[in-house]
Amino acid sequence: NNIEGSSNIAIGDSALWRNGIGATISIEGIQNVAVGGKAMFTNSTGYRNVALGHEASYSSWDGRMNTAVGYESLSDNKVGDNNVAIGFRALERNFQDNNTAIGSNAMQWNVYGDHNTAIGAYAMYSSLNYDFSIAIGSGSSISASNMTRIGGSSMLSIGGYASWSNVSDARFKENVTENVIGLDFIEKLRPVTYQLNMDAIASFNQMP
Repeated sequence: NNIEGSSNIAIGDSALWRNGIGATISIEGIQNVAVGGKAMFTNSTGYRNVALGHEASYSSWDGRMNTAVGYESLSDNKVGDNNVAIGFRALERNFQDNNTAIGSNAMQWNVYGDHNTAIGAYAMYSSLNYDFSIAIGSGSSISASNMTRIGGSSMLSIGGYASWSNVSDARFKENVTENVIGLDFIEKLRPVTYQLNMDAIASFNQMP
């Protein structure tokens, strides 16, 4: 059913089947590569996409510059741009832009979140609408936007041979004052000890 799309490559049953169909203004899906049964099945005006795998980027309509590698990776993505999904059902439900998911089921249920990075099997698996977040490690997850998590709920230790560094440079600071809080503040602190309930964390994040 290709009409005016050009410079495309399609290999597999129904790959790029509707390329160039259904657009109301432009019917020019160009420079796409689809390899696999029903890969990029409904693409209309999307361009410069790569879909490798059965139903990879299946519902893509106007998505641009996406890379989907794996069974049903980015399969529900319709208009999201600049996404990378590598792995079984990685970013399967994605609708948004600038997400990177590497690993089986990584960021599978991301729907409205953008500018996220998930690396590892089931990393950020159930996140629906968080932005600018990072999850690294099998089963790693987040619970808010602008958050970084390394390791899943079974992680016992995170460390390295160098101390953690926070970006701080006097050349880029102004209005610096010496107002360090003293003893009055320290005496109000309430130190506590506690134990993490790993089952509660897994339940909250909808993980095994």
